[in-house]
Amino acid sequence: MHISDAHLLVDNQLLVNYINGSDHSNPPDWKIKPFTQVVTNLLAGTSTTIHKIRREYNQMADLLARQSVSALQANQLDFSGSCVNPSHAHGCPFLGALQFVTINDVMVITASCC
Repeated sequence: MHISDAHLLVDNQLLVNYINGSDHSNPPDWKIKPFTQVVTNLLAGTSTTIHKIRREYNQMADLLARQSVSALQANQLDFSGSCVNPSHAHGCPFLGALQFVTINDVMVITASCC
């Protein structure tokens, strides 16, 4: 996306300290090393910073991440969407369009329109 100045919100203080720190050789948990290495490589040369957000403010992102992991583990990569907008009673244009979205190896798995 070529963004050079972003503020990312994470609900894990250890991860925030690690990514924002200068020593990236000892991650808080070695199982995440491949992921933290990708992130530190992407952030190198940018003024992007990661900030701590309280977990209760991060519930939607957490829910979507857990659904994504569950879908990958169960091999359920079919798109599912829901719309509660009364004006979309005969079809939601937003959800219809999302079924065809692909972004470089990213597939939309779930979405809600309200």
